[in-house]
Amino acid sequence: MYAHFLNGAVSGFAVSTIISPRLISCIRRSIVKGFTAGVFTGLGAALADVTYASIAAFGMFGISAFLIKNTILFGILCGIYLIYVGYTTFFKKPETSKRSLSKRDFLQIFVATFLVTISNPISILSFIVIFTGLGAHPENFFCGVFLIMGIFVGAMIWWTMLSFIGALLKNKLSSDKFIVIVNRVSSIVIAFFGLSMIFRALIKLCDK
Repeated sequence: MYAHFLNGAVSGFAVSTIISPRLISCIRRSIVKGFTAGVFTGLGAALADVTYASIAAFGMFGISAFLIKNTILFGILCGIYLIYVGYTTFFKKPETSKRSLSKRDFLQIFVATFLVTISNPISILSFIVIFTGLGAHPENFFCGVFLIMGIFVGAMIWWTMLSFIGALLKNKLSSDKFIVIVNRVSSIVIAFFGLSMIFRALIKLCDK
């Protein structure tokens, strides 16, 4: 069981480090809004990963087949949403660092990141490949639980580290000009991810 937990932690950490919209969002939020905002971004991403990892680990083939079959639809919808996020972030005015975030703000951050991550069913394939490479397929339910727990812990270690680094930058470089640069660079990258998702989805649609 402990081996499954360790394999899960390695898997969760590895998947989280992939360059993606959620990673860019975590960096931006931790720099602009602080450490806790970055952690809640990571929490949303980690729970979405745990959801897909559970489907892959426990062999829920019906669910995984449905999600993978509809990757084109999910890709287009997620791409449109990312373009919208990029557009609104680009023109967003710098937020004053004195304003403390409310519980509702943290909930919105969590939900937004969870939805962006869960709308990419290809994550299931990532975990299937990693589980196969590590030989981490659980033999029973309890091994599966330890594997999933490990994935969550590994993912949160990464997101906490990333949020801490972002928060350090926030404390050292907190001018409005720097925040504008962070917002605009991250918004362009996020919008690019959205365009690429739509482009890939349309290519798959044309190949059918």
